[in-house]
Amino acid sequence: MQRRRGTYLTAIIKTDSGLFGLYIHDGPRQRKKRGAPILRVLGLLPEMKKVEDLRKFVITHQDDFHIILAPENTDLKDKAEKDLLQTYSILYDSIIRDLYETDISSAADVLRVRLRKENQGSCASCE
Repeated sequence: MQRRRGTYLTAIIKTDSGLFGLYIHDGPRQRKKRGAPILRVLGLLPEMKKVEDLRKFVITHQDDFHIILAPENTDLKDKAEKDLLQTYSILYDSIIRDLYETDISSAADVLRVRLRKENQGSCASCE
């Protein structure tokens, strides 16, 4: 099994339509070699209660997780992916891009500090 390289994020998001998984694959290598980030809205299996469950599933099924977890409602999936990609692109351009262009090795640490500074005072439990 080949390991997926680059930066990826998994999350579980709650919408009016229920819970969905989110997968974002991005980073400087992704941008240079393949272009735009890969963003997928995923259905969740009944046993997926935490984001760690989703992450393990993605790692275990690297080549076909997006097929196995494809939501039944493709219209909702397509609209959500379009909206999330637009939002992610704005975040990337305003907060993340310069990190990748300067020092890739410390990008995550610098981003974490920036986000904490921006959120300071707005959320007591955001540490």
